[in-house]
Amino acid sequence: MNAIQKIISTQKAFVRSGATRSLKFRLNALCKLKKGILYKTDTIIEAIQGDYYRPSVEIYSSEIIPVLAEIDQAIKNLNRWIKKRPHPVANIVRPASCYSVPQARGCVLIIGPWNYPFTLVISPLVSSIAAGNATIVKPSENSPNTAQCIKELFSTLFPADFISTILGGAEVVQDIIKTGVNFVFFTGGINAGRSIMAQAALNIIPVVLELGGKSPCIVDSTVDVTSAARAIVWAKFFNAGQTCIAPDYCLVSSDIDERFTKCLQSTIRKFYGTDPLKSSSYSCMVNDLHFDRVSALLKHGKIIEGGTTDRKTRYIAPTLMADIPEESIIFQEEIFGPILPVVKYTTIDEAVTFINNRPLPLTAYVFSKNRILQNWFIEQLSIGNVVINATLHFMLAKGAPFGGTGTSGFGRYHGKAGFDAFSTEKTVFKKSILFDNPLIYPPYRFSYRFIRWFRKMLF
Repeated sequence: MNAIQKIISTQKAFVRSGATRSLKFRLNALCKLKKGILYKTDTIIEAIQGDYYRPSVEIYSSEIIPVLAEIDQAIKNLNRWIKKRPHPVANIVRPASCYSVPQARGCVLIIGPWNYPFTLVISPLVSSIAAGNATIVKPSENSPNTAQCIKELFSTLFPADFISTILGGAEVVQDIIKTGVNFVFFTGGINAGRSIMAQAALNIIPVVLELGGKSPCIVDSTVDVTSAARAIVWAKFFNAGQTCIAPDYCLVSSDIDERFTKCLQSTIRKFYGTDPLKSSSYSCMVNDLHFDRVSALLKHGKIIEGGTTDRKTRYIAPTLMADIPEESIIFQEEIFGPILPVVKYTTIDEAVTFINNRPLPLTAYVFSKNRILQNWFIEQLSIGNVVINATLHFMLAKGAPFGGTGTSGFGRYHGKAGFDAFSTEKTVFKKSILFDNPLIYPPYRFSYRFIRWFRKMLF
């Protein structure tokens, strides 16, 4: 038995023993996790900055605050989430009762990404603990300092048969899935998601995929251009665009295109100065591979702001682009970097067609005072999330289910949705032995017409 087989075997045995079943155990584990994060906050921030430069304010607000809020919500609501749910039974089988109760999936695997290497591991872990699972965490190999920090944090807080950290790349993930975990939660790119889903399918292992996509930003002529530009620039260039829900491109009404573009430019300069390389509020690309990939996109259109790069520091300036051919790779694949294409539209149908001709996005941002237009996007777009007159602000909605659809992923988490994702429902039916209705057994004494007449009474 190799090391991975041993970990999975001991974790499954730990869950089967009933150790994780009680409310007290789960609440204690969540409290211990919260205390550990609070105690190690400075260490966590230093580890993330050791992987690539990000402003400490961004790290704290996006990596620490969300997980603390997630833990607090689970602690507050877990007693309600674990309660059994009654279901009515047909009159013909009474006296009887039926209820469903959530149960742990068992040994689960959480695969984290590199762009938010702490929060996108800890947030699903909170759901896993709340649901009573044992968990294997596989942090991204592209953020090695954070991965090591997570491993050390968990090793001091929890026994390995409850939570274990395994470091490595795609080959490690393949070995873990092949060995037979009970559930996989993956956050990352579409191609890696396809591969993991295919591997899990061979062993019929359920998965949740949190991917990404080309999240559009629609700006119509009714908006306050200053407010909209501020929200879009902040969301797009937060973490240098390395955010799965960052606006991928901006569709702007031709009535305000020129004015809005100038407002985007002035907002960038206000946020990051005339030389963002010197700004303490701006990040860099995570590694040379991603720097080269995003830098190559700068050749695909007209640069109207930014465009400067520095490979030594992996710096790419906050960039606005226009006049990009529709067949360009910029409009086919997620940018995942600090480039915002600005596209003019004349009619809203034109904008919708542009969106629908691309892979299903994870999120759509709609800036408009027109309630009819707002409702149209809410009702008509097949999409994971719709945000009206805001951007990343929606991630501060406590417990709101988050996830994609189609190529942007499937499954939901955060709050109760996360608890449900990491649980399965067990249905229990109890029949009294005091009376057993003979009408349901052969030989049948009545025709179906009799049952049809008395259907509502019997069932």
